[in-house]
Amino acid sequence: MKPALFAYEANLNTILSRVKDAAPKATIIFLGTYNPFSIGFGSAVKLEVASDEAVEAMNAIAAQVATARRVKFADGQAVMKGRTGAVTHMLEQPPDIHPKAIGYDLLAAAILAALK
Repeated sequence: MKPALFAYEANLNTILSRVKDAAPKATIIFLGTYNPFSIGFGSAVKLEVASDEAVEAMNAIAAQVATARRVKFADGQAVMKGRTGAVTHMLEQPPDIHPKAIGYDLLAAAILAALK
């Protein structure tokens, strides 16, 4: 594992531990990140493939840490992968990683699914 991923895991452990300590009876859901460069070109664009792999590695760690801390995990990448050209403002000028309404709907659906 790369040093940045070790640091991410350690930091996320600390954060989720503190959140759980602050609200031990709360249902906590961690929304994993999505790759804003997952436009939909797939294997034709090396940046998209490499950045998808990096985000998926981060989310795998987040899911493990969440499970260990008894926090629910919602996978933002799973619902956004290959779609950000349509569901974010990435293809606008200037590009913006934030979702459009449909992107927020997809992320909300992932959160609701994590509650089941």
